[in-house]
This record gives sequence, structure tokens and C-alpha cells, in this order.
Amino acid sequence: MISLLVDYLYAFAHSIKSFIGLIKICVFSLLFNVKTYKLKHNKFKDNFYILGSGESNKSLENAQIKNDLANSTSIGINFWIYHDYVPNLYFFEINGSDTYTWELFCKIVDLKKDEYKNTIFIIRDVEKLTFKEVAIIRLFPHELRSNLRFSLDFDLGKGTSRRFIFTAWIVKNVFNFKNVLPKSRGSLSSAFSIGLQSTSKNIILVGCDLSGSNYHLARDFISSKYKNLPQIKTIRQNKSFIHKTNDKEFGLPLISDVILYFSQYSNKKMIFNINKNGFFSKHYKIWEDIFINSK
Repeated sequence: MISLLVDYLYAFAHSIKSFIGLIKICVFSLLFNVKTYKLKHNKFKDNFYILGSGESNKSLENAQIKNDLANSTSIGINFWIYHDYVPNLYFFEINGSDTYTWELFCKIVDLKKDEYKNTIFIIRDVEKLTFKEVAIIRLFPHELRSNLRFSLDFDLGKGTSRRFIFTAWIVKNVFNFKNVLPKSRGSLSSAFSIGLQSTSKNIILVGCDLSGSNYHLARDFISSKYKNLPQIKTIRQNKSFIHKTNDKEFGLPLISDVILYFSQYSNKKMIFNINKNGFFSKHYKIWEDIFINSK
């Protein structure tokens, strides 16, 4: 009974903290002249692809899937930029005082700025940053600065799964604001939130395997167009069978539980995994089968 009460109090307190975080994001938006991301400013097609870095993204080599992707709305996550396919939206984050990944990301964007001139870049976790840390956005190529947005994140917190569920319930029933993106653990949750709130009918998970020692393929990926992209120094997964965000040793809730919970509020959207690999293949229909069965 006491633990239940503690979890309720945590959920309420964290919801207040996240609401204050929204205010902070809006203040930074004004100070740095960066707009906040609004879904209504995007036209979404029927299929919404979420592009992660797991091995299942090799399914995009399938000609039929590649053609469908080109006629869909897509969002890349983190270092998807090493791949040649250019998504409509892009999620990235600034890791506080650790500027390495942001500096590397900006270098690659600068090299590919002509290809990414129509992509909207959405920066998440802004509420966690100080003024000085946010100022590093100056490294972003000025030619694409008008494409930059701050994500209006509502952090559902960490801790027990019960705390997450309580906080998510409060968000849904009390802080039901338009354009606010509920998130927890990883970028996948933010991208999934966009898919759920968009007008797209289907959400397709690509490279969102949550498993495999080579999950960060950006380390080894060789672009067919760019042979000399600066290489990322991020190490591979410590465990070959599970992604860090889905490992309870690194905290709760698991990112898979977050996505499955969000799926309950999908407004009758169909959710697919790109192929039979990875965690979500056990829970969602396989998108690849649609093309196999249509032959």
C-alpha cells in the first residue's frame, strides 16, 4: 500500500516537473529563435516509417519496400544519416556537456546539406539542457537552420513500470496538449509518438530490433555515395542479445514496454515490424509479408 502511494506521488510530481520542462523548451525556443515542432505543419502519407539502426534495416534493399518507402513519410533516428536514404523528419539530441555526437552529426549534415534541404530536424531532450549547452546548436549548418525544431517533450520518467503507467495516465487525462510528445527512455518513443499523433494509417518499424551486437551499424556502414564520412566512435552493444534501452539493468521502464503501452492508444492505426527479426516481430504483423503475399 505504501509503495503504491509512493508511486502515485512520484507520478504526480514528475508530471509537474515535465510540465515545467515544456515551459523551459518554449523559453529556449524564443531565446534561440528555433521553432517548436508542430505536427499540423507536416503532411503525412498513409505509411509512416521509423528508421532505426538495427540489422533489420537491410530489408530496405527489397525493391518493393524501397519503392513504398519513397512514397511514404519517414523519420530517421540518431545516426541514420550514415545511410543514403533521406527521411522527411529526423530526430537527434544534444547530450549536454558531452558534445562529441552533436559535433559529429553536424559535420555529416554539412556534407549532406543539399540532400537534406527538405528534411525537418527535431531536437529532443532540450528541457534537460542548460542555456550554454543549447547554444551549441550554432554548429548546425546555417543553410539548414530554418529546418531546425525543438521537440515539445513530455518526459514520462523512469523507475518502476507502475510509475510510468501512472504518469502516462496523468498525461493522457490531464495534460492532453496538442503537439506534445510523450517520451520515455529512447528516441524511439518520441518518433513513435509522432507516428501515433500523425494522420498516417500505418506505422512501420525498421531497424528497431532492440537486439544484436551490431545494433549501431553506423560504426561500420559504408555509404554508396560518400566513401569518406567521419566514423563514429560509439562502441557496439555490450550484450549481443539485447539493446541497452531494453535491459532492466539500465533501468525501467523498458523501451519495448513503452512502445507496447503507447500502442494501446493507436487510434486504430496498424503497426508493423519490417521483417521477422527483432523484438517487435513477436507483437506486430510483418510488413514484409504484405509484399510477399501481393506477388
